[in-house]
Amino acid sequence: MLGQRLGRYVIGVWASDRLIPDMMRSASKNERVIIRNSGATRPWPHVLEALSGSLLLGQKALEGRKEFADAWDFGPDNGAKVMVGKIAEQVKRLWPVSDFEIRNADGQPHEAGKLHLDCAKARNVLKWSPAWDGKTAVEKTVQWYRTFYESGTVHSRKDLQCYLADAENKHIAWTES
Repeated sequence: MLGQRLGRYVIGVWASDRLIPDMMRSASKNERVIIRNSGATRPWPHVLEALSGSLLLGQKALEGRKEFADAWDFGPDNGAKVMVGKIAEQVKRLWPVSDFEIRNADGQPHEAGKLHLDCAKARNVLKWSPAWDGKTAVEKTVQWYRTFYESGTVHSRKDLQCYLADAENKHIAWTES
């Protein structure tokens, strides 16, 4: 179940029909991407949020804590649900060569208008919390893709160091164990 959630919600993936990867690929080719459902709301967690939560779960499993063998959501605070059109605008501000056009979703498969993650269990039971808010997650993701497409380099190590430093500065519980 966690793998399904990771594939569906986490930004920083290469799958097609995902807003940010599609916008980044299009920007790298100086093409315009079609946005189908600009009014839909989505959570925008960074892949490192899901990774930090999954590693914390792995630690609990290694301790033999069977009560943690369950489905979990890891993502930004509840207020981080943002409309797809707003994210597209943010991406365009962060990489001005990106361009998009909003079109009606006629003929497209049904998409939910609102998706959300319920991270209350992760916060209350695991004492997990996000290091980055949704805005920072999008900024870091766009920077990652932009650097890749412009220079062919990957700065995942730099992002991980920044993420860990931000988590430590916030005194997130998993950084103190």
